[in-house]
Amino acid sequence: MFKNYKDIFNQRGTLYHQGMLKHPLARAAEFNNIIKLSDLQDNQIICDMPSGGCYISNFIQQNLKIISIETSNEFIKDSHNTVNNTIVVCEDISNIPLNSNSIDRIMSLAGLHHIEHKVDFYKEAYRLLKTKGIFCIADALKDSKVANFLNIFVDQYNSMGHQGNFLTENTKDELEFINF
Repeated sequence: MFKNYKDIFNQRGTLYHQGMLKHPLARAAEFNNIIKLSDLQDNQIICDMPSGGCYISNFIQQNLKIISIETSNEFIKDSHNTVNNTIVVCEDISNIPLNSNSIDRIMSLAGLHHIEHKVDFYKEAYRLLKTKGIFCIADALKDSKVANFLNIFVDQYNSMGHQGNFLTENTKDELEFINF
C-alpha cells in the first residue's frame, strides 16, 4: 500500500482524473462550499493545495490568480497553466517554492488526510499567507461517517485500499500553536 500523497496519486491520479472528466459536477458541493468559506475577493492570489487535477479552478467565479500546488506529476499531467491558473509542482508540500507573505487565501480540500506530517504543511501555509490571509481546510474528522466510509468500505473494495490520516481533536491546537 502507498503511504504518502505523492505516491498514492502518482498511482491513482490518472483514473481519478478520468472520473472527474466523466462526472465534472460530482464534487461540486465540496468545491462550492470551500470557495464560500474562503471569502474570495477579486484580484486576490489564492493557493489550492494539494490541488489534485486543479478542479477547483472550474468553480471559481471571481477574477483572481490561482496557484495550484501539487506533488504528483501524474495527477496533474492533463492539467494546464491558464491565464488565471498557474500550476506549481513541488517535491514536498511543506516546502513550496513561493515567496513568504504572498498569498491571500489557501484552500485545502480533501487532501490533507493523505499527508502524514500535517504540522509541517500548516507551518508552510502560515509562511505563505499574507497578514490577514485565510487558511481554509476542508477534510473529514477521524471516526466521522466520511472517514469511516473511506477507511473501511473504500479500503476494502478499492484495489489500492485507503488509509486516511484524518483531522483530530488536536488539529485546532496544532493550528493555534503555529499562530493561526
